[in-house]
Amino acid sequence: MIVTSADMSGMRQEAIAEDPESPERRSNLKAITVIGILAALVVAILVWLGVRFLLRAVEKGTWVKTQTEMGEIQQALNKYAVAHGGSYPATLSDLVPTFGGPLPTDPYTGGEFRYSKSASGFQLECLGSDNKPGGAEIPDRDIIFDEKGMRE
Repeated sequence: MIVTSADMSGMRQEAIAEDPESPERRSNLKAITVIGILAALVVAILVWLGVRFLLRAVEKGTWVKTQTEMGEIQQALNKYAVAHGGSYPATLSDLVPTFGGPLPTDPYTGGEFRYSKSASGFQLECLGSDNKPGGAEIPDRDIIFDEKGMRE
């Protein structure tokens, strides 16, 4: 019987597979474990990035919705002023009958938007998600309307 190198290699692999204590088998298991850990780490990073992206999209969507709702309030304030000889309401609550239903609330505070009346008009304000004046980026950027429209 002639034994070839391919036969020897096959027998060697069988011997490694049968001997759980062989250094080659332990080395192979370590390599597989390291590859598995690295793959799980890559998947975890990709999931984290995806969730982060989705959360930012939701935050931006909330900011845009708030901007739209404040624009509707601004229009109702101007209609109120036209109907009341150029005078704006003392509070946003006074606007409810003109608005035609409950006023939208500030999603970041849960209360009314900031409103102040002046001799020449009004200011309607939302401080954004950080609830601090300023903010360069959406959703932290302030949203401010006056009688002329949104301030940039």
